[in-house]
Amino acid sequence: MTPAPTYVLRQLTSGPGEGWNFVFGQALLGGGVGVWSLYRLGNPDESSGSFKQCLLRTLKIATHETGHIFSILHCIAYECNMCGSNSFEETDRYPLYLCPECVAKVCWMSGLEPVERYKKLAEFCKEDGLKEEQEFYEKSIKALSEK
Repeated sequence: MTPAPTYVLRQLTSGPGEGWNFVFGQALLGGGVGVWSLYRLGNPDESSGSFKQCLLRTLKIATHETGHIFSILHCIAYECNMCGSNSFEETDRYPLYLCPECVAKVCWMSGLEPVERYKKLAEFCKEDGLKEEQEFYEKSIKALSEK
């Protein structure tokens, strides 16, 4: 049983089950269930660069699958976190952030205001050393706050 309101409940495992094929993640569109594996995302203990790469891949896949939980389909209008990905090259190329259309969907469904959402995301990125992503969110805050 999950506490209300719960958007996402996560469970970590050490690897896939016997006979599983590889996918980055999968979610039941609008069904409240999504899974993704950390198993093949790289070795975070190898170096600081590897740690950052694993962190970004984890965040991208987790937020992408969470988007599906919120009923958001793959984005074909922009290069954003909701684009479909079938390789590490695609996952690494696509940004962590959402495009304007997907942000609007998340804000509408969650009741969050875009500027408040961006402030929280910028702070998260700052705490985790994700400088490029932090700068994107800070620029977004500035653009939405200008009159």
